[in-house]
Amino acid sequence: MSDLSFTPRPNLSNRITPQLWGRIKLSNFMEIPEEEFRQQISQIEGHPLFKKLVTPDDPQSKIISYQRFPQTDINRNFCQLNEEITTESKSPDLSPLLEKRKELIPHIKKIGLDNFKKFFLYQDDNLTTEEIAQTCKVAPAKIKAIRELMDELYILDLTHPTPAVSSDGSKSRGTKIASIEQDKEASEDQPRFKIGYFSPHYARGRYIVNYKKLVELKSQNGFSKSDFKEIERLVKHIELINARQTILYSIIKKVLDVQTEYFKTGDAGDLKPLTQQMLARHMSVHRSTINRMVNHKYIETPWGEEKYLKFFLINRKHFVKRILVQLTKDSSVILGDETIKNMLKEKYNITLARRTICSYRNELNKQVS
Repeated sequence: MSDLSFTPRPNLSNRITPQLWGRIKLSNFMEIPEEEFRQQISQIEGHPLFKKLVTPDDPQSKIISYQRFPQTDINRNFCQLNEEITTESKSPDLSPLLEKRKELIPHIKKIGLDNFKKFFLYQDDNLTTEEIAQTCKVAPAKIKAIRELMDELYILDLTHPTPAVSSDGSKSRGTKIASIEQDKEASEDQPRFKIGYFSPHYARGRYIVNYKKLVELKSQNGFSKSDFKEIERLVKHIELINARQTILYSIIKKVLDVQTEYFKTGDAGDLKPLTQQMLARHMSVHRSTINRMVNHKYIETPWGEEKYLKFFLINRKHFVKRILVQLTKDSSVILGDETIKNMLKEKYNITLARRTICSYRNELNKQVS
């Protein structure tokens, strides 16, 4: 596990406080590329001690579990794959795996999508293999085999993240994190959206560590001293993973909340002001952290178009200028700066000085001339 721990940067003072050192480690962790981040998750989840803490012989002794973030799910295409699973997959990496395990396909269909998600994707239960088999009316041996299949799919996803594709069909430099999808339970008149992650790991959410049970386990001598040292390192790394995933989720969720109208219409004119600084204040983190997290990451719109996360971060000045242009087109009379100032405050909750609006209008007039 030595490759999972972070080595201190050289020439740092020995007098650094634990709090500052924690921020430095988190900052370093935010800087690693998405591919490396997923590889580290793969190392964590492949560790024998991690597996014992997640899937112990007695489900009631589980130390580590998962907790999904609100308003999230797995991407709809992944759900369709599991509901109508087929070896004719679009993914060249996935096809051989499904071909090898094709005897499980009828059993997965029999289990049904809801139970498949609950017991195999999200693992939000504390049931034994026999209890799951009884609930799903499938033999225990098949339950174990489906779990093995999901483990393989999971590792495949971590080592081969979903790439973004540019308009000419070539792969872009970046990773497609999630799609914004309409919630089927919402009405068509008032659509509601959710975040559909492409990665099963992201869809599972954050790790939840039962520290109380972990202390009890230590007092019961359930593991050796060397095992517990390794577990402590695992837990510290898990906390870093949680922090990174929570920040990324919070960014996408804020984008969804602020830009809901755009996701309804697809009209770029409906994009609202949202900057990295606003996100940083919202999450109480440094702006540089936001910048690191949005770099080279895409999300998919409800109509299937891929957009950089940065596409949804709109500078307030540019937004106001766009409103001014629209007002000029829509109004048959010339609106005064004071009138526009009041309109911006009332409709968009944007407070600007009258002279600032006048300056923006002058800039727009120079661009036209």
